[in-house]
Amino acid sequence: MPNIDFPIHNQTLVQKLYLAHADYLQEYCRYDIEITGRAFNQRGNNRAFFVHKLSMKNRIILMGDETPELISELIEWYDKYDAEACNIEINPSNLYVSAQQEYPPKLTDFLIQRGFFASSFRTVWVCAPEVSKMETPPDITIKRFESDEIDAFIEDLNVAEKIEDKERAKAREDEIRRDEGSNDWIHYIAYVDKIPSATATLFITEDVGYLAWGYTRPEARNQGLHGYLINERVNDSALRGCSLSFSVTNFNDQSSMNLQRLGFRLAYNYIRFVKKLN
Repeated sequence: MPNIDFPIHNQTLVQKLYLAHADYLQEYCRYDIEITGRAFNQRGNNRAFFVHKLSMKNRIILMGDETPELISELIEWYDKYDAEACNIEINPSNLYVSAQQEYPPKLTDFLIQRGFFASSFRTVWVCAPEVSKMETPPDITIKRFESDEIDAFIEDLNVAEKIEDKERAKAREDEIRRDEGSNDWIHYIAYVDKIPSATATLFITEDVGYLAWGYTRPEARNQGLHGYLINERVNDSALRGCSLSFSVTNFNDQSSMNLQRLGFRLAYNYIRFVKKLN
């Protein structure tokens, strides 16, 4: 469970979490475009990612110190790729172009003029992790998988979250092995009566642990599996020396409720702006 020494909500915190999320996205773009079809463009701390045509990971990370010319350059960078859209997060630390604290905020006006629209509202949750034991019922067990156990994880993942389409299933397996198989990742399976029933993952960059994706089989929901997997990832963040754990959810969904029940607090909200490219 997290401790009560929560970080101060300020620009430093927001930017630290934002950069950690950029590191997470970059894991999917580590290889040459000839190998994966993916690419990224970095200008200072500002980064743009292309993962595939329809991906929400097609995202431009802006830190608040960029010029309008640089933003335009990053948007136009997508012209060379088959991206259907690109995404830009508007959060409290990057609301102003060139960090000018003026009213009204200039970045939103600029993006709207460039054809962006507000698509969704998301929430980022944070805690200062510490190790805490959470008792599970006798029929529920949690197993963690390190980088050298990725094949065993995929085998059980395919039970917990089965994909019927063989091509899609193979693509997911390849992506996990290639993009989520380094020592920066830990994967988890929750079992009910020894049946793989829920899954989750943790990505660690520097001293920040990102509680990334997770899934629970419909038949196994309402048994607290997501909460157990949250607690396990917070524990591992603490054991790896992280000063922060964070996760991103939609507003008012079950994941956000579970995170709050386990001690996470709101770090910041953001609006996802989208521009259709094709």
